[in-house]
Amino acid sequence: APPPVAMGDADAGDDAKAEATLEECVRLLSSDSREKKFVGMLLVTRLVPDSDDDATLTRLYNATGFARFVTSMLRAAPAPSGDGAAASDTEAESAEARAAQAT
Repeated sequence: APPPVAMGDADAGDDAKAEATLEECVRLLSSDSREKKFVGMLLVTRLVPDSDDDATLTRLYNATGFARFVTSMLRAAPAPSGDGAAASDTEAESAEARAAQAT
C-alpha cells in the first residue's frame, strides 16, 4: 500500500502544480503568437478566477507584450456599416415585423 500522504505534502504538491500552471500561462502570454496569447488568457481565467493575490496578477499582467495584446483586442476595428451581417439583421427584423402584423 502507498504511504499515507500528510496534508502538508499534498499542499506542497498543489502549490508546485499551481506554480507550473502559472509559468505556462506567463509563457503563453509572452509568446509572439496571438493564438497562444489568447489561450494564455483563457487559462488565466481558470487559474485566478477570484484572486486577490496582487503578486500573481502583476506577474501575469507584466508578461512580455500582454498589455499590448489586450489593448489591441479592445481596439479591434468595428465592422463596416455596409456589411452583410447588418443587412441580414435588418431583413430579419423586417420579417419579424411583417409576421407580427399578419397575426
